[in-house]
Amino acid sequence: MSKITIELEPEQIDVIVVEDLKWHLDRFRQDLKLDKPRIFHVDPVKDKKKIKKMILAMRKVLSYYGEKDA
Repeated sequence: MSKITIELEPEQIDVIVVEDLKWHLDRFRQDLKLDKPRIFHVDPVKDKKKIKKMILAMRKVLSYYGEKDA
């Protein structure tokens, strides 16, 4: 398998990071609506607590990038 190297401007990397974070944030919000998401814990109460922490963390990172509606 051959390798390809590409060069990205810092702004392009920012866009990639922000879009990926938004996608994961949306997935976590969808998972939070489930009765038993089972992402981090088997216990749904502990699991939802951890998901909420992850959502808050992602929102903080997105706010650093200037995203207001995270």
